Amino acid sequence: MPLHVLAILFSAVGAFRLPLRSSARRIAPGAARRVAPLGAAAIFEQKKGGAALSGPAKKTLKAAEKHLAAVAALEAGLEARTDEELRAEASSLKSELSALAPDAEEPADARARAFALAREAAWRVLRLRAYDVQILGGYAMATGELAEMATGEGKTLAAVAPTLLGALRGRGALVVTTNDYLARRDADSVGLVLRFLGLSVGLVEGTMDPGSDERRDGYAADVTRVRRAGTFQRRIEATPRLRYSVEMESAAALPRRSSEGTTSGRGRACS
Repeated sequence: MPLHVLAILFSAVGAFRLPLRSSARRIAPGAARRVAPLGAAAIFEQKKGGAALSGPAKKTLKAAEKHLAAVAALEAGLEARTDEELRAEASSLKSELSALAPDAEEPADARARAFALAREAAWRVLRLRAYDVQILGGYAMATGELAEMATGEGKTLAAVAPTLLGALRGRGALVVTTNDYLARRDADSVGLVLRFLGLSVGLVEGTMDPGSDERRDGYAADVTRVRRAGTFQRRIEATPRLRYSVEMESAAALPRRSSEGTTSGRGRACS
């Protein structure tokens, strides 16, 4: 399924928002590792005007809560593993996921393993642990729903797990943001988490010459950080090796190429 940035779950009768006011923060080494999880019921608040959560949105939330429980159940086991064992787990999962048909959905257990790996790796590399609400938001990204997070609420960390999931499919993952600065910043920061797990992270900037080796190498990586631009969409349409996408902090749709070479719309990213 295509990936999307966190969001408002829109329905015919209204919208709900993920108010992630307790976004992940940096924790000093030696500090308490775990935080008390918020109950899922406390995460959603009704917007003014009396909107009600639709049936499809309730179904998505229920599935996300089930996914969160599966991720939490794997956490203790991954804590006990060495760095090399985590990389071996990522490699094993990549073998399983890359064997799937291009348009096939990942099994629920494989999706939970990828999210748990991302959460543990982010803690070891950055000393940042995704909050439960960020795992729920990541699930929305991974399953084609829309979600919204305001500036400072943790989009970058929340996007690591679904990006990893897409990259492990073996067809590459694109993380699209609004400018070169953010693309480079994220490649140099959360990109470390993906490199830790044995994946390559590329960067494509607007200043790179079209057709240059550095631009070609950037797109060939397991994960590519790139800014959104009109030329970017044309590049994706011409790329046969496709590709999940996560679009950060803008509201444009991205195309998706199927195994037959046709394109279909991505969702919209909101901030």
